[in-house]
Amino acid sequence: MIDDRLPGNSNLHHPLPIAIFDSNLERCAAPQTPTSEKGQSLHYTAAERPIIPGLAQIRTSRYHNGVPRILVVRHAQASFMSANYDRLSDRGVQQAQLLGEHLQRVTDTARPFDAIISGPAERHRHTASILRDHLADEHLRATEIVGEPRLDEHDLSPLIQTVLSDPTPPEPLASLVDDFGAADGGGAKSKALHRLTEPLVAEWIAGTRGGEGVEPWKQFSARVRGAFADLTARSGATLLVVTSVGPIAVMLGACLGVSPIRGFQTAWQARNTSVTEFIAGPRGVTLHTFNLVSHLADATMHTHR
Repeated sequence: MIDDRLPGNSNLHHPLPIAIFDSNLERCAAPQTPTSEKGQSLHYTAAERPIIPGLAQIRTSRYHNGVPRILVVRHAQASFMSANYDRLSDRGVQQAQLLGEHLQRVTDTARPFDAIISGPAERHRHTASILRDHLADEHLRATEIVGEPRLDEHDLSPLIQTVLSDPTPPEPLASLVDDFGAADGGGAKSKALHRLTEPLVAEWIAGTRGGEGVEPWKQFSARVRGAFADLTARSGATLLVVTSVGPIAVMLGACLGVSPIRGFQTAWQARNTSVTEFIAGPRGVTLHTFNLVSHLADATMHTHR
């Protein structure tokens, strides 16, 4: 199910890839990680592989027909164009609070979240802590947030700085750099930066652009895919995961079988605190919902940084 109730994102220039609507592409191969044969077990034993190390001792509320549910949240709005981008903006704090209130209202107490997993960035952890604070005991079994470093965002800032400091960048980068320099105001700057980032991401994925301090695409993709496989491998778990657009792009690509750049073109549509849900069954992992923001009734709360 795709959220089509809201207007398109004017900040972005790629339509939602048609592949995401193709039911033939909504399922990927089942995780290779072996699961427990104990069926009705209510806890993990030492012989079972944990979802991630910190979840080894977390009890699941019930077996849930063996179907894990993974709700992936893009972090709340960060502080774009400030000294510390990683800190949530005031609007970002509001977004996370609204999502927390929404989850508290709609979460079935018969199937509470077994854990909240967070990427390591400040914007991930702060978003996760706000959600945790809004979920009452009956909606969340483990109140300690589990950190997962494999869900960290890629850092392409060295590539962007290199292009911005190049006196003669090639086209189309030269025009995009000029547009970024001429952009006035946070909204215009954000749009211009996104247009500049798109071709850099494509070159990074292709392996034609990289450098010191830049994690190679293959390494980034492998670590996120590893985390995603672990998260979807445990029967009965209901997990709330907070991360960034890059890991979400990898998850979409892994599940839908689309190219990496298509994964990014789709994930770039995700608004801050939007919810994307994956369901893992015996036949594989299915994308159940994408970019849901029903908790953000005010369109001014729809942001992408």
